[in-house]
Parts: sequence; structure tokens; C-alpha cells
Amino acid sequence: MELRLGDYYMRTGEGQKAAETYWEGLKRRPNDIGALRGYQQALIRLGRKEDAAAIGRQLEIVKGN
Repeated sequence: MELRLGDYYMRTGEGQKAAETYWEGLKRRPNDIGALRGYQQALIRLGRKEDAAAIGRQLEIVKGN
């Protein structure tokens, strides 16, 4: 549910709401690749590059690279 809602917020340009929504989803499923990607993109949109880089590292671990 959070993934779809976060995607909606991203499409409508509501980066802060998207980030919050993806974060809520990650609290339930911390290794959800879609939520991690969405959260990373939302953070980039918000100018939070360091946080986005940390999520990128987590995403690589989850993907097994």
C-alpha cells in the first residue's frame, strides 16, 4: 500500500509526502527493493543526497551486489 501511495506522491511532485510514505513502508518491510528505490528517489528530489547515498548502499546490500 505504501509503495503505491509513495509512487503517487512522486508523480504529483510531493516529494516530502512520498519520502514519509516510503519510510512507513520500510518500517514494516525494511528490505523491500521498490520502497528503497522510491525512498532514495524522494530523498534525491528533496536534496538529501547523503541520505540518498546511504539508502543506495543499503539497496546494494539487499540486492546482493
